Amino acid sequence: MKLIGIDPGRKTGMVLLEVATNKAPQQIAWATHDPFDVVRALEQFASEGYGEVLTSTRVVIEKYVPREGVYGKDDTAQTVIGMILQWCQDNGVKPIFQLPSERVMVTTAVLQNLGLWLKGHDNRHVMDATRHAVAWLVKMRDPMTMAKGWRRV
Repeated sequence: MKLIGIDPGRKTGMVLLEVATNKAPQQIAWATHDPFDVVRALEQFASEGYGEVLTSTRVVIEKYVPREGVYGKDDTAQTVIGMILQWCQDNGVKPIFQLPSERVMVTTAVLQNLGLWLKGHDNRHVMDATRHAVAWLVKMRDPMTMAKGWRRV
């Protein structure tokens, strides 16, 4: 199964994970995109390796939550989510939304255990997208994600 994690916004983080039975998720591709480049990037990620969008493809998106009282709040995420939803509808992919708070259970240590950690400040949106993808795998009770990510020391 292909799992695409998306952290929408002015700089949209995206990650493509390959999820297979009895294997930890593998990072295939990742990038940070400008808002109006997201659909092209999503198309590339979804057809990576197969040339078409598979019915098993899943897209996990951080849900937009307006923050009251924040000076200069940016609503770009709403536009990006709208474009992603249209792409999902056009390609028969059901979007999966997660609240921003759902990614917090996936710590840096968990990503490092899974071999999904990318160093560098410029990758923070990609890492948030990865956290959402891994959090969804945990919700789905993926045994390899849980065993390797939260291994006992």
